[in-house]
Amino acid sequence: MDKTLLARVAALPNMPLSDLKALWRDVYQDEPPGGHKSHIVRTPEEIAAGEPMPLRLRATPDAISRMEQTLRWITWVDVEERRLIWHRAARRRWKTICWELGCDRSTAWRKWNVALAKIAARLNAGQK
Repeated sequence: MDKTLLARVAALPNMPLSDLKALWRDVYQDEPPGGHKSHIVRTPEEIAAGEPMPLRLRATPDAISRMEQTLRWITWVDVEERRLIWHRAARRRWKTICWELGCDRSTAWRKWNVALAKIAARLNAGQK
């Protein structure tokens, strides 16, 4: 980026309101919003804390069918094992999962593997 542009952007919060409004009119060809200059100029911290645009995912019919099939598989294991599988699918940290289950990480990992092995065994046996 051009250093003069960065210097101009850095100077925006210190500009008088009348200059900001004139700059707004030049850039947007429209009247600036009324009120305090904080409505026109945002600090880098405010920009960084801003919410990102929501991610819109579009599921295909095939993807929905696969999801419905996997939801049936989860009924093949116990309730505690279901919760453990869902927590890991939601990418929850092992530390949080262990705190909820009241066990250490290696025990939770073994329980998770046993639950997945139960599902895999039924799938491999052809029981649907």
